[in-house]
Amino acid sequence: MSQSNKTAYLSKSLYMRGLQCHKSLYLDRHRPELRGEATPELEVLWARGHEVGVYAHMLFRGGVGSLFW
Repeated sequence: MSQSNKTAYLSKSLYMRGLQCHKSLYLDRHRPELRGEATPELEVLWARGHEVGVYAHMLFRGGVGSLFW
């Protein structure tokens, strides 16, 4: 898929990555093959983040959901 056909999105995680390190965000978007394998610790963090999102939707039922997490 060409770069012009890709849909650009910026999740909270990607935004935070960019704030912490511009180069990391660039490489994540443009050179994903350089990314390492997910560790079990990262899997746990992602699961916790998903849980937080579920609870947030329960607290703010009228809010808009995001399909990117």
